[in-house]
Amino acid sequence: MTALDIAAAALERAAVLDHRLTITDATIRAWTDCFEDHSIWTEEAVKAVSEHYSQPSPFPIMPGDVIDRVAQMDLNPKSSQERIDWTIDFWAERPYTSGLVLATGVEFHLPVEPDAVRLKGSWAAHDWHRDWLRHWVAENREKLVAAIRSGQAKYGTPRHEGW
Repeated sequence: MTALDIAAAALERAAVLDHRLTITDATIRAWTDCFEDHSIWTEEAVKAVSEHYSQPSPFPIMPGDVIDRVAQMDLNPKSSQERIDWTIDFWAERPYTSGLVLATGVEFHLPVEPDAVRLKGSWAAHDWHRDWLRHWVAENREKLVAAIRSGQAKYGTPRHEGW
């Protein structure tokens, strides 16, 4: 989903729950702009709106409230498929972190890069390991998703700067 789709879905839920809100194209575009550079997913955004309006006497929700609530949600067996896929893909790009193992509970071990790659320098080794991990993730995606859905992750939600 795009930030536009997510903003529209979140605003639609908010407008149903809060008669003070009016949805216009400009409102959707403004919320879209706020969501653009954040890790946010449709189901989680709609859930954040519902949680906000479950509080007694809530103020009208703003995009930052949705972003904050979504950021506080742990990855768990009930997370959206969109979020699970994003998480797996995000950590597949970072071969030297433990994020993928933390998110899924599935262990893997990076192989030693070939000598020809090592001789090209550390960035070449990094790229080789990233490509290897991408391939491994592609081959093991069903297992990784199933591990998240079963609650197999042992260490909670991995965090990175910006969450």
